[in-house]
Amino acid sequence: MHHSLSVLLAEDVGPAVVGFLRSQIVLPRWALEAGENQRRMMLRHEQEHLAARDPRLILFGAAMLVLMPWNPTM
Repeated sequence: MHHSLSVLLAEDVGPAVVGFLRSQIVLPRWALEAGENQRRMMLRHEQEHLAARDPRLILFGAAMLVLMPWNPTM
């Protein structure tokens, strides 16, 4: 069974997840030349970042750092 997945291609950025509201996977163009298993693993890894909502977590962490720069743990 094949699922359709929309990804962005970049010249030399990625693999990564970008965007806070509508996060998307970005793959570097060289990923097209990689083997199918390697590409599948890259996509699966980035899908896990999407599922965990990592971009929003990073945004929240950055906002907390800006709002509370006096945090003694930093």
